[in-house]
Amino acid sequence: MATQTVKMRGKVYWAKVYAPDVAFGASTYKLDFYPLNDAEFQKFKEAGIQKTVKENENGKYFQLSRPDFKLIKGEIITFTSPVIEDKEGKTIVDHVNVETGNRVYSYNAKDKNKIIRRGNPILIGNGSEVEVRVAVYDTAKGKGHRLESVKILDLIEYRSDNKPPEMSTMFDQVEDDKKEKETPPW
Repeated sequence: MATQTVKMRGKVYWAKVYAPDVAFGASTYKLDFYPLNDAEFQKFKEAGIQKTVKENENGKYFQLSRPDFKLIKGEIITFTSPVIEDKEGKTIVDHVNVETGNRVYSYNAKDKNKIIRRGNPILIGNGSEVEVRVAVYDTAKGKGHRLESVKILDLIEYRSDNKPPEMSTMFDQVEDDKKEKETPPW
């Protein structure tokens, strides 16, 4: 089967779409996706994406991701972050080749210095309503997926004071440590 594209509407939490999350040895752009209703959840099921469905106080969800890089046919391919659009479909953030002006979704090592991010990131807060576009393709383990774009339909502005208390404490400690290192000992 050729690669197909699936669009789904829902709410997102923990959107890491501008810089890859490097936890647990992986380097991926990702978000937790909560389908808006049963019809949207059915699109996920019909696509056959091999992701574990979880549930919490916000409902059923699964994680969508996009690798930072991947070895394809012996060559390391770097993937750009997903395209971010406003509710009218206007591009907010994407990547372009500076020589051609064309949008790029991935590139190889020889093109590395030609690729730049275009646009200013908008932080996507937990509970924002979006439409995601996901590429679905065959793998040896079943249907794989790659997050291609996020269209922001109803933005909940991210605010750092919305962090859970333990994250706030951890962040404050890191900032305190930085200040100590920047302050000369004399």
